[in-house]
Amino acid sequence: MFSIGQENLSGSPASTKAPVKYGELIVLGCNGSLPSGDKGRRKNRFGLCRRNKANGVKPSTVHTSCTPQAAKAVNNKEQHSISYTLSRSQTVVVEYTHDSNTDMFQIGRSTESPIDFVVTDTVPGGQTQTDTQTVQSTISRFACRIICQRNPPYSARIYAAGFDSSKNIFLGEKAAKWRMHDGQMDGLTTNGVLVMHPRQGFSQDSRPGQWREMSVCGNVFTLRETRSAPQRGKMVESESNELVDGSLIDLCGATLLWRTAEGLAHTPTVKHLEALRQELNAGRPQCPVGFNTLAFPSLRRKDVLDEKQPWAYLRCGHVHGYHGWGGRRDPEVEAECQERECPMCRARGPYVPLWLGCEAAFYVDAEPPTHAFVPCGHVCSEKTAAYWSQILLPHGTHAFHAACPFCILPLGEQSGCVRLIFQSPGFYFERNRLARSHLTQRGLARGGHVIRGVWTQGIETPLPSDTCARTVRHGLGCDTAVTRFRPCVWNDTEDDGRLLRFTRQLAHREASPNVMASSNSSSPVPRPSGGGSGGFYRKERDASPSRCRPVRSLPDVCPKEPTGEGRGLCDGPSVVAEHNRWTVYSSKVNLPAALNDPRLAKRESDFFTKTWGLDFAESEVMPSFYLPNITREHFGPYLEETAQRERIHERCKTICPNKDDTDAVSSITTNHDKSRAELEQVPKIFMKPDFALEDPTTFNTVLPWSHFNSAGGKSSRDMASSKLLQEKLSHYLDVVEVSIARQISLRSEAFFHAMSSQHELQDRLQETQRAVAILRGRTAAMDRVMCQGPLRALRTALTRNNCVKLHNKLKLMAAVHQTQPTVQLLLSTSEFVGALELIATTKEVLQQELQGIHSFRHLGSQLCELEKLIDKMMVEDFSMYARSNLNRSLREEPQVLEKERLESLVFGLLRQRKLDFLDIYGDEMILAAKAIVAQCVAESVLHIEEIDTEVITKLADQMRLMTFPQWFELLKTIFETFLLFLQRIKATLNVIRNVVMEVLESNQKNRLLEEARSRPSGQDSSPGSSAQRGEAELAYLTHEGLFISDALNEAQQQQAVAQDQSSAMASRSDSALGITESSMSRDQSLISCENMMPTDLELNRVINNVQELLFTASDVSHDRCVKVLTARAKDSSLERLSSSEFVCLSQAVEGFVRDTEELCGRHSISLRGSLQSQANRFVHRFHDERKTKLSLLLDNERWKQAEVPAEFQDLVNSMADGRITLPERKTPGPDDRKPAEFLLVSGQKYAVVGTVLILIRIFLEYCQCVNDIPSIATDMLTRLSDLLKHFNSRSCQLVLGAGALQVVGLKTITTKNLALASRCLQLVVHYIPIIRAHFQTKLQPKQFSVLRHFDHITKDYNDHIAEISAKLVAIMDSLFEKVLSKYEVKAPMPSACFRNVCKQMAKMHEAIYELLPEEQTQMLFLRINASFKMHLKRQLARLGVVNDGGPQHGLVVVDVAFYTENVQALKSLERLDLNMAEIWEQKR
Repeated sequence: MFSIGQENLSGSPASTKAPVKYGELIVLGCNGSLPSGDKGRRKNRFGLCRRNKANGVKPSTVHTSCTPQAAKAVNNKEQHSISYTLSRSQTVVVEYTHDSNTDMFQIGRSTESPIDFVVTDTVPGGQTQTDTQTVQSTISRFACRIICQRNPPYSARIYAAGFDSSKNIFLGEKAAKWRMHDGQMDGLTTNGVLVMHPRQGFSQDSRPGQWREMSVCGNVFTLRETRSAPQRGKMVESESNELVDGSLIDLCGATLLWRTAEGLAHTPTVKHLEALRQELNAGRPQCPVGFNTLAFPSLRRKDVLDEKQPWAYLRCGHVHGYHGWGGRRDPEVEAECQERECPMCRARGPYVPLWLGCEAAFYVDAEPPTHAFVPCGHVCSEKTAAYWSQILLPHGTHAFHAACPFCILPLGEQSGCVRLIFQSPGFYFERNRLARSHLTQRGLARGGHVIRGVWTQGIETPLPSDTCARTVRHGLGCDTAVTRFRPCVWNDTEDDGRLLRFTRQLAHREASPNVMASSNSSSPVPRPSGGGSGGFYRKERDASPSRCRPVRSLPDVCPKEPTGEGRGLCDGPSVVAEHNRWTVYSSKVNLPAALNDPRLAKRESDFFTKTWGLDFAESEVMPSFYLPNITREHFGPYLEETAQRERIHERCKTICPNKDDTDAVSSITTNHDKSRAELEQVPKIFMKPDFALEDPTTFNTVLPWSHFNSAGGKSSRDMASSKLLQEKLSHYLDVVEVSIARQISLRSEAFFHAMSSQHELQDRLQETQRAVAILRGRTAAMDRVMCQGPLRALRTALTRNNCVKLHNKLKLMAAVHQTQPTVQLLLSTSEFVGALELIATTKEVLQQELQGIHSFRHLGSQLCELEKLIDKMMVEDFSMYARSNLNRSLREEPQVLEKERLESLVFGLLRQRKLDFLDIYGDEMILAAKAIVAQCVAESVLHIEEIDTEVITKLADQMRLMTFPQWFELLKTIFETFLLFLQRIKATLNVIRNVVMEVLESNQKNRLLEEARSRPSGQDSSPGSSAQRGEAELAYLTHEGLFISDALNEAQQQQAVAQDQSSAMASRSDSALGITESSMSRDQSLISCENMMPTDLELNRVINNVQELLFTASDVSHDRCVKVLTARAKDSSLERLSSSEFVCLSQAVEGFVRDTEELCGRHSISLRGSLQSQANRFVHRFHDERKTKLSLLLDNERWKQAEVPAEFQDLVNSMADGRITLPERKTPGPDDRKPAEFLLVSGQKYAVVGTVLILIRIFLEYCQCVNDIPSIATDMLTRLSDLLKHFNSRSCQLVLGAGALQVVGLKTITTKNLALASRCLQLVVHYIPIIRAHFQTKLQPKQFSVLRHFDHITKDYNDHIAEISAKLVAIMDSLFEKVLSKYEVKAPMPSACFRNVCKQMAKMHEAIYELLPEEQTQMLFLRINASFKMHLKRQLARLGVVNDGGPQHGLVVVDVAFYTENVQALKSLERLDLNMAEIWEQKR
């Protein structure tokens, strides 16, 4: 319809006049503009164009500091940074530097200046925020930022969070954040920023993608469980944060659509939408009910209802004007429920006005608007509606639903959009004309053919027969209720007139208030006068018989039509009886409803007939894409499978039955039918299964005495009735008996056949019984002769064997009976292992040998309770041992207390699988560590009289009242005590580990022995198992054919084996009863209870836990020491320590940490971290003091050359020897050297001010501090860099900036001051590489990047020195310009001007000669000479003096010679080449 090239976007990147446009952001739910109007930065769309100056940023340096305020990047308002708060004591700050290749745009709720696009919460339905309940916004104030490349292809990338007014982003402690693999930090915002990239771009073939969440650094992650969940999703490395055309950005309250400049160039514009609206209105759509023309309002009036506003039923898609048809009578019900019934198809659904979608960026194509969203009614193209119906937008914390892009209302669950069906006034007659021409071509409209017509509300209209049939099939028979049909002859000359009259009458009827019904139960209104039969309105019809036939009813096509007798379709309904029931007479149909067929796909002349086909004839149905094309080949397998059965069936059908069988079958069939007819005469009551004459009701029904017993006497009539009843009952009995006899006769043959078979079967059973009796007699004889004697001998042998077993059992029971006293005896001596072994042996005997003994039924539970008691006793004993071992004196007694007792306890706990005993030891260890600190503090406080322990009870307060030497001695005491404490713990844990290792080795040995035994036993059968089998199967083996002697011998072998087992059991119980402390061996215990011991995996886990417990002891010791440091540092006393004191503290802590690492093998970081924290505070205070001192010195400096004391010269000399340390101060003596005038450094003289000497000592103090505390090298380097920068900048302000005039009160800044400042700066530059090399030796290789600060400082100092030199040259330059401007070539010679110049040159040389080295002096005077030659050359040119040998030329030569002589007469300038020939213009 439209050409994409009709309108060019002004913001296209290809445009050369307008700025380059990256793309646009459009807010979903605004439909062209915000509800309250676009104001400033708060609008519905925002274009991203290339800025005049790039403002993009990129990550640079990562800093780690205690608080965000401590980081310089955070406090610097000109520096972008992101702060990640990991905890209260740790914050990671990432600096961002300027990026000249990108532009940054920020989006958020805040109205502050950093926000480029202000976004507020979008309310569904296009309402303003004041229209709804005021709620707190969920959009972040600084939600996200978009970084665009300034060069092609102008890619845009999105990042979560934006920079605030101070150019910072703060991620709090509760925000989701983490450290990446490359060491960089990343995190998520509170409610997150979700992005969805469409598949295949933003076009007709687009498909929705997956929603992802963007991080602060631009990484892509899957969605969290909820929007604000603390745990992040999985990282999606295959996707990026680059925005594509059609990407959706959700900010938790508003959703944005990103359109690229290229995508907007292929998108319909507002002009296109306006042209579509005008073309839509040009078709003059009409309301099928009111017949008024509909028109969509202009795009400017998109929210104002108009009287011509189109309305639609969203259930079916029919478009109407606003009318009251089908509405409810109750206005309140109408307001609550917006559903109404469509008069076209009687479908119920929402009835809403239609609005054109005004936001062109939401369209995926330029097709006409044919579909509407449900339930809002916004109209757009088909592909656009289908695309947005598939998009699930985020809603709330974890819900998603499809929504209309123009108003953000949620779409319907069943269907998100509906196709619109319009009606046009010129369409109906054109459709009839086409249909009539189509019928004429087929030869159906002429020649007297009868074609059906449609009777609608009393108006008769002929239509083609195929049109009526299709109209009925398409819903007009049931939904739009075509009520009457009559046959007629189509007349080609009168069809247009008839249709015209039909339309006018239909319009009159539809506009009449009597006809317009208001409910589903509407019915035709009766008219009192003629004009139709039955009191209904009828159109005047031509009575000519050649045209019309009598009215004939058609079959019922409406399932709701009543089917009463005596009433047909031609009769009117009963208004009184059935006024609430819907009938075919209750319907109304107009011509649009009769001609409308929305399901045809062909398109015709205008907009409204495109979807309705060329004619009313049925076309060929296209094959379905969802159903397969069924052919005969699909039935091939079934036909092959059933072919054999089909042939058998056909063959059986050809076999003719016998004549007798046929006659018998026919006779049986006839008799059956006759008996059924006779039985039907018998009343049904006699056939009921619950028939009983005892029931009065049944009795009265069968014997109706009321007929002849009403008068209380018997008459002849009653007698006759009684006889008649008796005969009737007798007849019923005869019928039943005859039927029964007939049934018996039919089945008599089978009955007699069964009886004969029964007699034959009985005879055979008698023969079988006799044979069984003979067999039993023979078997009894064999039993008496062969079996009874041998079995008696066998029973005797078994009885003897059982008696032996019983004796052994009794002996075993006697041994078991002594178990409990023996256990009590063992427990009294703390022999837990022996008691447990005896209990286990007894339980094994009870389960295997004495199972089922009634007298021992409670012994098993008693032993279990006793075992539990032993477990508790062992745990308590181990706890007491651990407490006593850890709390005893650490210096005098041995390391391990009662080693044998400890081994016994550990072995018993392992045997009972009490593997958590190490936790008990760990708890006691923590309590002991706390007690150590308290004891050390109490002992130290006793020797300090200034501390009153009764007033100050807290240990932390007592430690803070100590002086540093007292506290430091306490700390060293605590360190020594903890080392002894760890040594004792390690010795104890080594004993426990040795016991566990011994048990583990024993298990491995036993396993190897079992494997060795199992190899030969797998080949031969075990004798014990054969004995058990022989005892159970002895009788069976005898009956299998073995000799009795063999069975007896086998029984004797079993008896011997049983005796051996019982004796072994008794001896084992006796040995268990006789266990004492002196005779118990751990190896035997391990072997006997190997099944009770833990597995190898569990034992290895215990060994690992032992090692972890040692690590825990080290961590606990460090944690208690950290408490001591923290308590002391609470009042900032550690920050006020001197360098030497802090170095002592650092060395003591490092020594303790190193000793604990060697002892425990654990690298603990808590104590080092605490020391590092204190070191950072110390460095901060150290740096502030020196910086303040340097500032005071600079502010009081008068910039005069100072004398150099001998100690400073010695300091410089020591640095030249490679010792970057601070020497000890020497006490002044009588033989001290006098101060020198210059500072000698590597053979060069440096004239310096006093501040520079102090500066040299200050940075040596920094180096000395780094030597003493290497862990603070990085912080010290940063602080020293800051100090050097401060000296450079402040000296520049005081000297070059003339700040010393106001600060110190100098009258002027002389050249001597400038030269002296330059020489001081050169001295500092000389020492910067030395300091850099020193710091490089203290840094790790990964920290070498911080050394670049020295390179920047060196460059700044050299620039400062160059500026001072330029300032000296500028002073002389201004003098030359002033003096030579008055120069005249005349006698006397030398001229006064040249004498003045030479005088000033001599003064300059006198001021700087002793301050600057000879080379710098020569270079400076060369530059001054060049300036002089330039001004002299300019003056000579102005005077017109040339080198022609004339008088004036001679005078100038004399002055020049005078100037050259005076300059070369200065010190160190004798060989200076002045090259004065350059003052003359070169001849051309």
